[in-house]
Amino acid sequence: MTKAPDSVAFAMQTPHNSDGQVSPSPRKWQRSKLMIDDNAIQRMALTAFEAASDASRWTAFADEVRRGFGASSVYFWASSAPSLPNKVWWVESGADPDAKLEYTGHWGAQDPWALHPLGHRRSAAGRCFVGSEFLPWKELVRTDFYNGFGRRVGLKSVMSALVEDSARPGVVPMTKLALFREDGLPDFDAGQLRAFQALQPALRRALHSYWVFERLRLEGDAIEQTLEAMPSPVMVLRRDGTLHYANRAANALKISGVVHASAGQVTRIAQVDQVRFQVSLGLAAIGLTQEVALWLPQAVGFSTAALHLTRMLPDSAMRKHWPQAEILAVVQLGNAALNKEARMQAVTARCRLTPAEVRVLKRLANGDAAETVADANQVGVSTVRTHIRHLLEKTHCRRMVDLLRMLGE
Repeated sequence: MTKAPDSVAFAMQTPHNSDGQVSPSPRKWQRSKLMIDDNAIQRMALTAFEAASDASRWTAFADEVRRGFGASSVYFWASSAPSLPNKVWWVESGADPDAKLEYTGHWGAQDPWALHPLGHRRSAAGRCFVGSEFLPWKELVRTDFYNGFGRRVGLKSVMSALVEDSARPGVVPMTKLALFREDGLPDFDAGQLRAFQALQPALRRALHSYWVFERLRLEGDAIEQTLEAMPSPVMVLRRDGTLHYANRAANALKISGVVHASAGQVTRIAQVDQVRFQVSLGLAAIGLTQEVALWLPQAVGFSTAALHLTRMLPDSAMRKHWPQAEILAVVQLGNAALNKEARMQAVTARCRLTPAEVRVLKRLANGDAAETVADANQVGVSTVRTHIRHLLEKTHCRRMVDLLRMLGE
């Protein structure tokens, strides 16, 4: 079995209690816990979206999930796929290369987690669980599945999701996503399960789009039809910003002035000027995915979004359809992960805040008291209170709580 991610590797040395469960010290376990925040979920969802049109990205998605949740291995598979009748669609990360054949050929039929009445064989799409909820360690170690297969390949604890239940046969196959941890690592906790559940809707949409591409891949306009149906603005660009394609939602942004284009070349998006946009395009073209917070002025106030710039791989379906294009640009409106950053930028620009006022506002937005802000900036509390008064005047907020609420919406 491959080595566990560095973020949880030290937990492998923690002792076990009489039941075989991990009993780390409170300090070690606190350090070993992973923080699965909105940013991590957004990154996983974006990679799944990329995989919808570029199948090679599913492995990157599995890698993201394994690192993000601190799993030893990840298995993502479907059976009787529409484009692969009588075959298994399989993606893995950190897994024993022989485990796939053993599981699909024999041990899958004896999987105690799947066979349990609360397991996935009688569940609906979106059902997530941690295996220890209904199969404690004491019972797992008595099963033939664990002793003949699980122990050897390192399947000790599991967090699993029935991503799709195949309620529409021939459209999307039954699909499961399972994360495993080896013996010696702590079980998945309730917070990680909630984050795992939060990932499922976006993953399910990406999976549906993927099978649309698979079914229609032989039709010349299949890709454009799929992109047109997507609610997010999507553009296909060259490295210099030359626009090859924009879906209906992206054209609406051009008409509104959010996306600026001249002579068939995108030069600016929202507050991201031409220089910064060109730098971001260049980084995306060499494989460094860019994620930029946007704020969009409105008649009253502003809204927020996130711009994602991703390199299209040479052998991807999109690259074959647009051979000279290199970059996929997606605007996610109301992106929760970058909401705060975008709103901070908007307030700074629209209200003409000074650098000192911005430093104070960022500290206050993080929950710091005036005294803490003063110490951090090496100024007096009276100076901080003066900055707060100026912030309220410039933003036309009556109370600080109103300003902080505006930043957090």
